[in-house]
Amino acid sequence: MRTKGTIPVLIVVFSLLVLLLSACGETKQGSIVPFASGGEAAAATIPDTQDPAEQIKASLPQSPTAAVAAIPTPEPTLTPVPTATPVPPTATAIPTPTQVPPTATAVPTPTRVPPTATRVPPTPTKVPPTATPTKSVTQAAATGGKWIDVDLTTQKLVAYEGNKVVYTSLISSGTAKYKTVTGNFNIYLKYVKQDMKGGEGKDAYDLPDVPYVMYFYQDYAIHGAYWHNNFGRVMSHGCVNTPTGFSKTLYNWAPMGTPVKVHY
Repeated sequence: MRTKGTIPVLIVVFSLLVLLLSACGETKQGSIVPFASGGEAAAATIPDTQDPAEQIKASLPQSPTAAVAAIPTPEPTLTPVPTATPVPPTATAIPTPTQVPPTATAVPTPTRVPPTATRVPPTPTKVPPTATPTKSVTQAAATGGKWIDVDLTTQKLVAYEGNKVVYTSLISSGTAKYKTVTGNFNIYLKYVKQDMKGGEGKDAYDLPDVPYVMYFYQDYAIHGAYWHNNFGRVMSHGCVNTPTGFSKTLYNWAPMGTPVKVHY
């Protein structure tokens, strides 16, 4: 006879054998289940559709002390997420612009240009004024210097070097209303050309580009005249008119300060 301690061992062995045969596909329908815990074989038919693991579980004795303690399901621990600390933007220092003093631009000193003289005929007087020369004709004649003689009676101009005649030409001096001044003078201002205007009413004139102008007293000058060809007769408002070709020659010959003698 078998003791009660041997039966559970046999049940386990038999269950393992059944599991092995089931795994190998040799288990047949109507297999005999293990003995019951009462010591007698319980002939029962196990359906073919039952899971082998369930068959083994049903054949094992139910031990009251084999209660498995429930394993608690661990709850996930929340990992705290650090709160982002706002970082204030770093202020970028803006450099203060360095003031650069402006470079001084040299301003050239303007060259003084004498104004264009507008010839204004003098108020006629019964006796024209006589100017005092800075260099006498007598000295120029004695030393071989250049000087100019203007004869209002003959209406003729003669250029001298000492006592030698160099150039001569007919002229047109001022009319009786606008007499040419008489006396000893010096050339003090020269223009290659100049606009001249003046007079009133029928005596008004406006002459552009009067050539080769040489002033010898106030607004009295020796200059070329392109607007008439009546040389040898009085025609002007007081100036000494000469032919334009001759006026160029005389202009180039006579330097500043050349003595001028005007007489009748």
